[in-house]
Amino acid sequence: CLVFYLRDAFDARKKLSAFLVRQGAQVNFDSLTDAQLDKWLSEQARLRGGGIRPDAARQLVFLAGRDLSRLGGELDKLCAYAGSAPVTRAMVDKLAVPSLEANVFRMVDSLMEGRAAQAFSLLKSMKQNGETPLGILYMLTRQVRMLTHFSLLRAQGQPLPAIQSALALSPYLLQRLETQAAR
Repeated sequence: CLVFYLRDAFDARKKLSAFLVRQGAQVNFDSLTDAQLDKWLSEQARLRGGGIRPDAARQLVFLAGRDLSRLGGELDKLCAYAGSAPVTRAMVDKLAVPSLEANVFRMVDSLMEGRAAQAFSLLKSMKQNGETPLGILYMLTRQVRMLTHFSLLRAQGQPLPAIQSALALSPYLLQRLETQAAR
């Protein structure tokens, strides 16, 4: 079995590419869409003897990220806690370990709401959990850049679906950005 891993798009026009496709199989491992993630989480929760509410699934993806192995681990914990009851958003907020991106989002929320002490507490927690200052700065810059792009597009009169498409945002992230931009 020979596996080729490509980060860029597969160019089927090349002779080698066409030959490889004729000889074997081409399998793409694209990231799951939001709808596919919701379905995957629902199915995985069912297999664990429980369920997960749609709003809890969206919050879990926001907090834990889109990595399926991490989501699976978080879902194991949540389903064990919930038993046969469905996992709720309150359970996700209480038990899920937030990713760096989610923590930066929460830190920016705190700053925009005038809660500097909580923002610094989140920063301290991220550093204690092994996040590098450069990684935190990168994510903070990314967050401010998304907010700036969102605000500029909104000022130009762009509708939310166009902004979502232009910035490649999930509906949940779009809603969170809209709330932050309003502040």
